[in-house]
Amino acid sequence: MKEKLTCTQCGKGWRREKTRGRKPHQCPKCVKSQQQTPPPQKQIVQTQQITPKRKIKAKPLAAQANTNASHNEDEQEISVGKIYHYYHPTDDKLREETKGGSKWKCRCGYTLEIKFSVTATPTHKCTDNSKSVPMTRIDK
Repeated sequence: MKEKLTCTQCGKGWRREKTRGRKPHQCPKCVKSQQQTPPPQKQIVQTQQITPKRKIKAKPLAAQANTNASHNEDEQEISVGKIYHYYHPTDDKLREETKGGSKWKCRCGYTLEIKFSVTATPTHKCTDNSKSVPMTRIDK
């Protein structure tokens, strides 16, 4: 079975055997002529460098290194513990309150008994969309 197609470049119609896949937008003549002609060359444009009107003052590298060295001494040594503590800060009050253990309950009814002290409120994934829900303490 043949189908009729129209070329988007020259506007002429042509027929081809119906096949699977995308339909061609151009007729075979236009495709052949496009392959034979080389791509147009790009024009070379002359460029001109513009100097800024404002003056920029620069500090010498040695003076700048001395000011930064004293400021960054504490920041140079970063341990894994410092990074972990930054993203997971500890709650010292909660740690003292839960020294002997604690009991926690989720809103879905799930209970959790912990035998050691905790530094953050435990969470439970009980929802359908797997979001962690903070638990409430029940042994206070």
